[in-house]
Amino acid sequence: MISIKHNQIDCDHMGNVLRKQGVPFVETDLTGMVPHAGYGGAARYEYVSPKTGEKVFILEVNGLYAPDAYVAESWFFLEDFTVEQATEFIQQQREKPEEAP
Repeated sequence: MISIKHNQIDCDHMGNVLRKQGVPFVETDLTGMVPHAGYGGAARYEYVSPKTGEKVFILEVNGLYAPDAYVAESWFFLEDFTVEQATEFIQQQREKPEEAP
């Protein structure tokens, strides 16, 4: 899987972002199916980009980073993915060294 974009949202979800932009989407709950932090969950979003007309797929994993705050980490793809592919992708991302600012 090759991600075309990576995004982190503080204390929100991609579903809310797309909804606020008026973009129709389909959401699938992946909580318990792919690796994610103990607090939070995971989801798959599918929508058609209003800018390009291309179908976009998002893999979102949420995790707590403070007692009262979480981050939604999202990767965007132009190809659909299975639960197995998503699991492998998340594991690969966690194995990558931290990038310098």
